[in-house]
Amino acid sequence: RRTGRTTIARSVDAEDDRLRSWVLGLPADRLLLVAAMLPFVVSAMALVVGVGASYVPVSDHALSEMLVRDVGRHPVLSGLYSRENWSHPGPILYYILAPFYWVTGGSSIGLSLGALAINGGSVVGMGLIARRRAGTAAMAATFLGTALLMRTLGAEFFGDFWNCFITVMPFGLLIFLAWSMLDGDRWALPVGVFVATFLAQTHVGFVILALPLLALGAGGLVLSTRRNDAPDRWRSLVRPGVVSAALGSVLWLPPLVDIANGPPGNLSNAIKYFRTTDEAPRSVSEGLRVMSGQFGIRPEWATKVEPYSFLGESRYIYSPVVPWLLVLVAASAAFVCRRKGTGRSLVLMAAASFGVGVLAVARTVGLAFQYRLLWTYIPAVVGFLIVALAAWELISSRGGPNVRRGAVAVASTALLVLTGVNVVTAATAGVPNPDETAAMSSLSSQVLEFVDDSDGPVLVVDPFSGAAWYARGIVLQLDRNGIDAVVLPENSWEVSEHRVQRKGPVAVELVVVSDEAVTTMLNAPGHTLIAEWSVVSEERIDAYEKGRAGRRAEVEAGRMSEFAAVMVDREQSKRIVTPGGAIAYRVAVFEKTASADK
Repeated sequence: RRTGRTTIARSVDAEDDRLRSWVLGLPADRLLLVAAMLPFVVSAMALVVGVGASYVPVSDHALSEMLVRDVGRHPVLSGLYSRENWSHPGPILYYILAPFYWVTGGSSIGLSLGALAINGGSVVGMGLIARRRAGTAAMAATFLGTALLMRTLGAEFFGDFWNCFITVMPFGLLIFLAWSMLDGDRWALPVGVFVATFLAQTHVGFVILALPLLALGAGGLVLSTRRNDAPDRWRSLVRPGVVSAALGSVLWLPPLVDIANGPPGNLSNAIKYFRTTDEAPRSVSEGLRVMSGQFGIRPEWATKVEPYSFLGESRYIYSPVVPWLLVLVAASAAFVCRRKGTGRSLVLMAAASFGVGVLAVARTVGLAFQYRLLWTYIPAVVGFLIVALAAWELISSRGGPNVRRGAVAVASTALLVLTGVNVVTAATAGVPNPDETAAMSSLSSQVLEFVDDSDGPVLVVDPFSGAAWYARGIVLQLDRNGIDAVVLPENSWEVSEHRVQRKGPVAVELVVVSDEAVTTMLNAPGHTLIAEWSVVSEERIDAYEKGRAGRRAEVEAGRMSEFAAVMVDREQSKRIVTPGGAIAYRVAVFEKTASADK
């Protein structure tokens, strides 16, 4: 027996030695790629195994899924609805997400899997470009920076297909592609055209951000070609130039078709809005505050997301920080420019991304909501790469072997720990937007049971607009279950044309309301309650609504300011009424009967 145990132990030890030798024998860049991709793979597995069909989108996520459902069946010529009578410039995001949706059998998690692929591909692309331009150390620093960002935002952020979030990491990829173009990589031009188009079409704010960076990279590529002494140097640009032009033409074909279909066109409406809106843009000084906010002594992108301002704007607009780390980045940039041939190109792109970022914030119309400004973390990640490269150059040139090994050990340990944290976060993320999913699951099951025998279109309206968040989700769930769900013409800019009720009767008209409007509708003639969801008791709702009515009376009597009333309403809603993460504390769906019109 003792001999048997000894033989088994030796066999296990030998197997461990072979595994250890295999791991240690792997190239460093492959191990780095594994570390970078592991959280995305785990997130995908958690979605497929742990979430499945239990995810039910609301609001913009529901509108996004409806656009994906239309791909291949109806014209999809513009992006997600933005405001008033226009949507974001183009539909490229939804054409990319469609195959993931089809592969998963039309499951909503297919869109999250597509988002993971987009973000994971962006991170890997950034790392590979960094390795190509500045070596394995740059690749490691890039993955370390993106791992820090993932820890801050949470792994679930990278599976979110909302257009404000899905554009963050591709913006980083575009900066790296432009860096590669500046150093003469011709292949980066068509790839850059694709990524810049993706950004500009998916969110209109990236028109100011992405297109100038693409132009800078393309201009740098032309200059680097001009410096080349080869007699056929210009011929080398023909193929990437032709491919880029053809690719750009194809990618922008849907918005061009929309224009050709005649006014009113989406792009013309968007341009008209920005030219005629009464809302004032922000200032350059505010843009500087927001961009430099990520270079404070405790940078938000690498530590934790700070609370937004009262109105949901970036806190740095009103509470600027001293950007001490910009001094470190500037010193590192000067050092990198002297020591590494590619350093100047990287520093130029870092400065350019910071500059266009200031301009983009300054040109923001109305409130500068923080959820639309998460891309401001990316220039700080590029700054982190510059500092890391400078540090590695110093260590490599002046430190001994022990110092170099120590630096590698510290960086490897940090990346390993961050990867572990992100893997755990990814594995335990659960259902996306769980509180909203719970609300939508409850409401949609009740609504579907009610309209199951309906013969004809089902009209969904939200007369007070406050329940649009959930009305859109109900339209999606009706559509998913084979029911012809339609909306009023006044909401035609939110959905595709085939979902708009232009004429003819409807089988059922559903009225969706939320919060205090539920009480109003319960007393309205000709409306029958068919579905309701709430996270709090009737007593707490009554107490909140009585207090709110009292504050309205105080405002009308001049004894309380509107701002103070809103502040108290919001605080009471957060503390007393809405303990969860849902945007509403009560949602109800009514059937509107013929007597309601009399």
